[in-house]
Amino acid sequence: MLPNSTPSTSSDDDISSVPAARTHSSSTSNRSRTAPKAGRIMEYITVGKVLAVIFTVALILDFIQAMITGPVLSLDSDSSTIWASTATTTSTATITSTSYTSSSTVFSNQRSHGNSDDSSSDPLPNFTYQIRASSSGKFLASNSGVVTLVGPRSGKNPGIHWKCIEIKGWLHFQNTASGCFLGHNFWDDIVCTASAADGWERVTTRHVPEGGYYLLLTHWERLWKVGIKGGKLAKLGEGETGGFAFTGEGEGDVIAWEFLRI
Repeated sequence: MLPNSTPSTSSDDDISSVPAARTHSSSTSNRSRTAPKAGRIMEYITVGKVLAVIFTVALILDFIQAMITGPVLSLDSDSSTIWASTATTTSTATITSTSYTSSSTVFSNQRSHGNSDDSSSDPLPNFTYQIRASSSGKFLASNSGVVTLVGPRSGKNPGIHWKCIEIKGWLHFQNTASGCFLGHNFWDDIVCTASAADGWERVTTRHVPEGGYYLLLTHWERLWKVGIKGGKLAKLGEGETGGFAFTGEGEGDVIAWEFLRI
């Protein structure tokens, strides 16, 4: 028999070597295909990081700009700004109108009482006053016990100065020139003859809404206002029960007075 020319050992070696070569070739091929994919992923990651950095920087720059220059107003903001401006204008107009009304009121009061003085006040004890009729500007004066109204040019006349004194809760007005007290006599005429204050010299005041004060003297248990009767200063019973009394210096009128402290 002829010997086997192809040994089984060498054949096995050849056969076994072929798969090994194929396996190595497959691994190399897989590695070569995986490498480009990994590279592209890294590129994507790098690009994403760069974009994130750019976006962050842009946000920071916008924030800095907003802090420096303020926010940009939108249309809504413009509308609100215009509305606020309109509201401010309306408010200003309202204030102006109120001021005008106040000025008109003051003007009206001065026209009604042309000789009124802001220095007039409710009389207080231990102060000296000039007592002035608000309608004419004339002063209450004493001349030898006779009480009359004298013109505004009599400012240096000592007979127009009255010291306010309080006794038993009542006010009394003492003429600084004569030392006598303002009061009334039996016929209700206003006089200044009493050297000591008594019941007929008791005086009180009451504010008049239109300006000035009433001078009120006792009449038994009542209070009568000083006004004009028979062409002279006298105490009148007009309006003592809450009725209407004319204010002025005509016959039967009640006088509104102003007390000017000196």
